Amino acid sequence: MISRRCPKAHSASTTPVALHAPGGGLTSLPSSVGELTSLRRIDLDGNALTVLPAAVAAGDPDALRQPARLDPAGARITRLPDTIGRLGRLTHLDLRAARLREPPELPESLAHLPCLEKLDLRWTKLDRIPAWTGDLRDRGCVVLLGQFPTPE
Repeated sequence: MISRRCPKAHSASTTPVALHAPGGGLTSLPSSVGELTSLRRIDLDGNALTVLPAAVAAGDPDALRQPARLDPAGARITRLPDTIGRLGRLTHLDLRAARLREPPELPESLAHLPCLEKLDLRWTKLDRIPAWTGDLRDRGCVVLLGQFPTPE
């Protein structure tokens, strides 16, 4: 069984707390997005991103650069950075309709996110669901699955 201890949050600064850019046709994000130390939610739904930048998943456990919600649903994400498992405060990861095919595109490091409450894998192109998703469920994380046609 995996421990469910969430890192402590620090006081917020005056920098943005959310990046809300759904359906904007973004193909990339600047590496400087990782410098937004108060960023708690990243919504990239429906963009043309194929790779989630490593700067988003820097994973410094003592910084606020760890979003609690990460939503690249509907983006063209084909692979997640291995560093995503360092986002110790991540509570929601929405990968609906991402173009993930099968592991290793879905890093096992996701199984070690102590605060993860919801992992949405509906409408992905995964041929199989990794066994470690059972560990997430065992500790109370909602894992949404469903092999439905991906909207084009």
